[in-house]
Amino acid sequence: MTEESIAQILKKISSNLKDINISELLKVIRKALVAKNIPENLKRKIYIFSSNPEIMKLIKEGKIENVSKILKRLNITIHDLQSIKDLVSKIISENKEKLIERAPELKNPYFIYSMHAGRVLSPEEYRALLELSGLYDEKGVINKIVSLYTRLIESLENNESEQAREIIESLPKVNISKLTQDPVTLILLILVGYPKILYEMCTYQQLESTTEICDKIYTMLYDLGIKPSTEGIIDEIIIKVKRSLAFHYFVRREFERILTILKELEYIEESRRGRVDTKASIYNLYLHVYNEIGDKEKLREYINRLRSIVDFIASPYIKVAMYNSLGNYLQSLGDIQKALNAYNKGYEIAKRYNITFYADVIPHNIAIIKHQQGYYDEAEKMLLDVLKSRKEAGGTKYAISYVIRNLVALYVDKKDCKKAAELLKEMEQIGKNFADLMFQVENTLVCAYYYMRCKNDPKKAFEVLTYISKDEKLIGSIRGSLKLSMTMAFAEAYYRMGNLEQALNYASLAHSYLRPYGDPWTTFSVSTLLAIIYLEKARTESPIYKDAAYTLINSEIEPLREKLGIIQHPLYDELKEKLKQ
Repeated sequence: MTEESIAQILKKISSNLKDINISELLKVIRKALVAKNIPENLKRKIYIFSSNPEIMKLIKEGKIENVSKILKRLNITIHDLQSIKDLVSKIISENKEKLIERAPELKNPYFIYSMHAGRVLSPEEYRALLELSGLYDEKGVINKIVSLYTRLIESLENNESEQAREIIESLPKVNISKLTQDPVTLILLILVGYPKILYEMCTYQQLESTTEICDKIYTMLYDLGIKPSTEGIIDEIIIKVKRSLAFHYFVRREFERILTILKELEYIEESRRGRVDTKASIYNLYLHVYNEIGDKEKLREYINRLRSIVDFIASPYIKVAMYNSLGNYLQSLGDIQKALNAYNKGYEIAKRYNITFYADVIPHNIAIIKHQQGYYDEAEKMLLDVLKSRKEAGGTKYAISYVIRNLVALYVDKKDCKKAAELLKEMEQIGKNFADLMFQVENTLVCAYYYMRCKNDPKKAFEVLTYISKDEKLIGSIRGSLKLSMTMAFAEAYYRMGNLEQALNYASLAHSYLRPYGDPWTTFSVSTLLAIIYLEKARTESPIYKDAAYTLINSEIEPLREKLGIIQHPLYDELKEKLKQ
């Protein structure tokens, strides 16, 4: 067949794509691949085709020659293309209303006061920008918006999220379809879109709804060749767009995309000799990424970079946030005393400047260390103080539920099962409607351990874990360290049910995940469970497993126990009992 035939098919597909939302169409195509009986080779090619939105966009725009070249590279034949055309036509005819492209409406802009935002526009600066934008003809409307904006900043500074949400709902709307592709309207697009994106990311609300507008802003910046060059307000906003997009991708676990953006941000900051505060925020995002992907060498590198500049940070809020972050990642590497030093410095700043959020967060993080070390009473007192403080201050449901979950885990390890059961109900009630899938999985893991260690019902724990593994949305959120935690939970459930073979399989798999994803605390837990399973297999099957258990005890478990300062631990206590037997 000729190139003209390929062009004709592409033109037919293009005519079908008029007014169709490409991203929604590709989602439906990928779902159809699962349901329909399509030959594997063709299914693979359609999947490649549907995983590349750029191809469909080029077809929709009528750039047939460009598409033909891409199809050749992907080895998609004329017959494959005909099948794709038929599938696309069928899907569009069956889902026309759902796939129609609609211009999203966004609430009027606002900026959130948080470590992710950096500098916040004052109400006076914001008024000037609104007047300059020409978005509103009436001065009274601008006065109302600025008044709401002032109240919004105060609400966010005081962690009054419910009040902030009410203010957001009362802001006038702007139709994004009015904003086109020239530099002036790009700035308006940033003003309208960026604050909403940032707010939603920082409060973990409706992340999916921000993706398209976030990507559009980012693409437009580069299409128009706009690069920050001065210290002006607009340059600050553009950098914030990039940084917030990187954080957005972190929540979605798209690590390669984050690293690309962070490298660009580093380059911009170096070329304009940016503020230490901004550099610190960039380094902090690097820490998040390298910790999640398990690159310990890079994690240490950026810890050292952040430590070298943290004392020069101007903003007390950002400084305390960075000390807290250093504490988190130093303790994840097993440097407990350095972590506690960082936490204590951050706490002093938080108290001095009345930064209430971190005055709660840092004691909470220290309590987690105390729990892991086995100082249960000390950890319990600290966590209860934090919980009381957050409830009295009207903290978000997310923040309160997070503390409750850690208290449940503590009571399970402490064998205070009555208190664990009471708080478990509260945790489930608060967290059942959260959009954050990772948070839901972590809550479910705590429930599983409650059934295993408090109720002595590993079968129920196994049901809970299996529910997660069968939920498509939940299983898609299980990556990195969470995958390790999930595997570990399955291993213990199988062990408690007496299925040593599967317990050993899952524990060994968890042990293999330690190199990329494990911190010293998790390594201690996984190795201890594996040693327990080896000893049980030595007792019931073959003495050869006893050597494997003692190798783990001598090479990993005891050195880590000493390094981390662990005095008690439910699995270690069980291991000691087995050794006595």
